[in-house]
Amino acid sequence: MVFETLRTQNLYEKREKCSFLVEKVIFLGYVLSKEDNSVDQSKIDAIKSWPTPTIVSELRSFHGLASFYRRFIHDFRTIMSPTKGYLKKETFTWGEDAQKTFAKVKELLCDDSILALLDFSQPFKVLD
Repeated sequence: MVFETLRTQNLYEKREKCSFLVEKVIFLGYVLSKEDNSVDQSKIDAIKSWPTPTIVSELRSFHGLASFYRRFIHDFRTIMSPTKGYLKKETFTWGEDAQKTFAKVKELLCDDSILALLDFSQPFKVLD
């Protein structure tokens, strides 16, 4: 019935990407299961092992990754501001302020409480 419904809506599946009756599913960097939802550990490992940028394109790559998760980090723009200037410079010299920011953002991105999905059965506070 699922496949028939997809076809009637002109939607087609890639069979090797389809799975049914599985215990957990990895979706958009999260591991979703009946028991709980968590961040995909491979994403956390990638962030932890991210090397210090040595050229502008490496910094842009890290900035892109961090920006994907910006909605989870309070005041993300202010935290990342020391590295923002390096994205536009033609000559790349990595300063101490940028290194501190890089380390702080990596730490924040690996914090389980930052990347945890909301538990609507518990009260939570929305920050300005």
